[in-house]
Amino acid sequence: MNEEQLKEKIRHLYGELLQECKGRYLHNDNKHWHEPNGYYYYKLAEELVDVANELYKLNHIFELNVQHLNHTFGKEVEYVRDYNYEYERGGMEIKTSSLNEMQSLMNKASNQIKLDLYQILGDVNL
Repeated sequence: MNEEQLKEKIRHLYGELLQECKGRYLHNDNKHWHEPNGYYYYKLAEELVDVANELYKLNHIFELNVQHLNHTFGKEVEYVRDYNYEYERGGMEIKTSSLNEMQSLMNKASNQIKLDLYQILGDVNL
């Protein structure tokens, strides 16, 4: 892949991260909504970091930005992955406060990733 293709893939993955913060429909059927998933978010971010590392191999000017992105991944994104939902007593429904906390962690990580990507991509227009 060339530099522009890698940048486009990073934009796409960042868009998927933002979508995961809101939750998603399973199987694209618009019937089965799934709450934000920390592990899925982590795997998307991991792929984004891998693509950024590939970009760095092509153009070493991005070294500091990729280092910041790796730091964000190791800190903020791992908090998201490790967060466990709390459930209502006797049920399978997630507590609203717990869902809000997960979304807050995801939004914080996504905002930091956006800052890390700014020097690589310019404004992350999605």
